[in-house]
Amino acid sequence: MVGSFGTLWGGVGGGAASYALGYFAFGGRDCNEARGIYNDVNVAGDMGTTTVTGGQIAVEMQELAARFNASQSRPSSAMQMR
Repeated sequence: MVGSFGTLWGGVGGGAASYALGYFAFGGRDCNEARGIYNDVNVAGDMGTTTVTGGQIAVEMQELAARFNASQSRPSSAMQMR
């Protein structure tokens, strides 16, 4: 009888440790925060959007990306922006 209680509490402790490790070390907390943001943001009004505006902003972003890429020491860097 005593051995079965040790196994029970060992299993409960192992499960709690596994949950805590997943939550804190493997990004579980980030998933929960992202889900909360997703649930809070109402995008229902944007579901019918079919056009893109802001051509000048796109040109500005392209220029900023080109400046960033030019400032990198290695042009073949994995950090290169498109």
